[in-house]
Amino acid sequence: MIKAVIYDFDDTMVDSDSLHIESWEANLKEHYIDIAGFKKWRAENLMGRSSTENAKSIVKRYGINIDPEIFYKRKVEIFMKIAVDKLKLLPGLVKSLKLFKKEGLRLAISTGSPKKYVDAVLKKYGLTKYFDVIVTSEDITRSKPDPQMYLIASDRLKLSPAECVVIEDIPAGIQSAKAAGCKCIAVPNKNVTNQDYSKADLILNSLEKITQDVIISLNK
Repeated sequence: MIKAVIYDFDDTMVDSDSLHIESWEANLKEHYIDIAGFKKWRAENLMGRSSTENAKSIVKRYGINIDPEIFYKRKVEIFMKIAVDKLKLLPGLVKSLKLFKKEGLRLAISTGSPKKYVDAVLKKYGLTKYFDVIVTSEDITRSKPDPQMYLIASDRLKLSPAECVVIEDIPAGIQSAKAAGCKCIAVPNKNVTNQDYSKADLILNSLEKITQDVIISLNK
């Protein structure tokens, strides 16, 4: 019996991918790095990983003589300046939150993004009240497709993973959810093409497609 829904954050709840790219590219430009090809390389190598791990990979790839932690913190500074004002909620998000709450389900967020950013977005849109548990990059040590982030979320919800359904936008996240023992709804990321979402229990093209029938089907 499904008792909780765990949302991924970036590009599941908020349309943030282009802003993350803009922030990383601005950070690279500060080190006089040619950013041609960065977007494609990021899509192929970094999607689904934590921002701290991404910083390590970027610093290594471009041979930047800087502590990855410092590089990461600068990216967060840039992102926070542009993102909170520009970020938009994905269509159907609030509707889905209200529906799940009406059905008596508990709600959580589990993400590789930093707490400061998640909290700021939730506060801006008045969404904090919906969530019982929030897991962020500060809580995890391993990134998708490792199941850690969803195991932590289910544990903090005081539920078994089998009682939770995860909403994800990328295959690595689906693998993470399924490896944890959760069911998974995929809402494919429009910015990533040619991906395999077949491991998800259900694939929807938008959060707007979530209905009471979807909830019923997950309990079969």
